[in-house]
Amino acid sequence: MAGRDLTERERRELAYAHRGEVVDGSAEPVEPRRLGQMVSLRLETDTIVALREIANNRGITLSDLLREAAGMIIEASQYSRQITDLSYEVQWLEPRAWSWKVVDHTTNPSQLDQELSTTA
Repeated sequence: MAGRDLTERERRELAYAHRGEVVDGSAEPVEPRRLGQMVSLRLETDTIVALREIANNRGITLSDLLREAAGMIIEASQYSRQITDLSYEVQWLEPRAWSWKVVDHTTNPSQLDQELSTTA
């Protein structure tokens, strides 16, 4: 287990395995660290059961799984784009004219940076 961070489950199992063992003089001063905040969450029973099963299958705790999900949400929000301009196609026939005027636009966000063409 050396060389990598222990999971919450591994830390709990290690602490339980060595409960009650205190060695005089074994304490080492450490730099203080900021503790995370505890958040309460209400979920439907079916959701909790499904999440616990996923966590157990991965060998992690439910807390680890929820922290992972929170990180994924934060990461995804950093890559989201807001579309502020919509484009579209308009066709009309000029009165007393013999040709259509067609202007091509797009509503596809992946094409908004591309040069738009106009055809007649």
